[in-house]
Amino acid sequence: MRHPDTLSGAVLMRAMNGLSPEPGLDLAGTPVLLLSGRHDPLAPEASRAVLVAALKQAGAVVTEAVTASGHGLEPGDANAAQGWLASLRAA
Repeated sequence: MRHPDTLSGAVLMRAMNGLSPEPGLDLAGTPVLLLSGRHDPLAPEASRAVLVAALKQAGAVVTEAVTASGHGLEPGDANAAQGWLASLRAA
């Protein structure tokens, strides 16, 4: 996230660790949902772990959900995102 003040949160589906975080990145309290596929060849568990660690180090509140899928999105992903967003609104 190069401009953390642009968003109040994020739903990341099949996200991969890409760019290195900016030094001093402040995502304090920013909610992030990471929806991953257990069998994703493009975003293996080690890559996801690096991404989650970087988000948490920047202060994001990360919720992880791993499904028995690959890199492709599944119908349940939209339902999971919708439920997570609803829980944020209710809080």
